[in-house]
Amino acid sequence: MYSIEEKIKQRRQQMLVHSILYYEFDSPIISDKLYDVWARELVQLQKDYPKEARKVILNDVFSDWDGNTGYDIYQNQDKYYDVARALLIFEKRMSKGDFKI
Repeated sequence: MYSIEEKIKQRRQQMLVHSILYYEFDSPIISDKLYDVWARELVQLQKDYPKEARKVILNDVFSDWDGNTGYDIYQNQDKYYDVARALLIFEKRMSKGDFKI
């Protein structure tokens, strides 16, 4: 089970990576519906636990984020591009059956 801070961190990183995949690479690997669910959850967590949210990485990016779009949240977050690329490669290989789980 995640702590509140761990869950906020997870959702923030997911929002960044999936925004890069969607807006920069034009290659979303999750549905818009799932993205919206995660975004609403993050917004609510930050609203319900502002003290904890301020302690978590990327607070400067997400402190006033309302979840409506991710088109600008990944600006100046270069390390997440590498994560997005790796995830996209993995997803493409999975869809071709190159990996078995």
